[in-house]
Amino acid sequence: MKGKFNFGSKYDGVTLKSEIELPAGLSPAQSQSISVGIGNVTASGTVDSKGRVSGLDNASVKKVQVKWPRLDKANPVTKGGEKKQLWDEVRWEGRPGEQSVWVVVPSSRRPGELYRTELKGVGPIRHFLPYTVTNRGAKYPVARFPLNYLFAHEDEADFWTRRLAPVLELGDGIGVIVAANDGVFKADEAYVIVTHTAEPATFKAVLGWRDRKNDRESPSLDPMLRIRFPR
Repeated sequence: MKGKFNFGSKYDGVTLKSEIELPAGLSPAQSQSISVGIGNVTASGTVDSKGRVSGLDNASVKKVQVKWPRLDKANPVTKGGEKKQLWDEVRWEGRPGEQSVWVVVPSSRRPGELYRTELKGVGPIRHFLPYTVTNRGAKYPVARFPLNYLFAHEDEADFWTRRLAPVLELGDGIGVIVAANDGVFKADEAYVIVTHTAEPATFKAVLGWRDRKNDRESPSLDPMLRIRFPR
């Protein structure tokens, strides 16, 4: 979303780019009704097979355009849920009993705090909060360690067996170590550990980041207006 705001006699202008999750059975080859809105400015019209929108009933909305997803030419009908791909899928072969580690590193520092996870192993999908490990002998499917601590000991030959394995619960075949960075210049990282099974299996990990409470932009004379929506 971007805009140009004139606090005077001229009109303000706002441009919105968004994604819409499509229902099942929709045929873009046929004209479809569409409604859009930004705040209290709304408009309705008709979108054709090329994504062009006409017949808008509000002159304040200058232009609306739709980019349809690619569909099967033999049956150009949506299956439902078509939108931007948010998943990374990895397929590999492993020896039963061995483990693989997948490192997830955010491409930017914001949002920086990894605060929620959902894991699907041999059992049902479950939700976990990353807790800091204590010395009480408890084991966690998702364990949180300081990033500097992990980096400082990564060269130790027995670091996994002595420090990490005793506190990570892998009963469902999957676990996550959250590498927490308490600063604001680097986002938290995730190490997804998967134990190979004797039969083919599907594991899923959902990771959620948010802005840190201590990561706030200072006041500035920059005239740009920034709008941040809650996640």
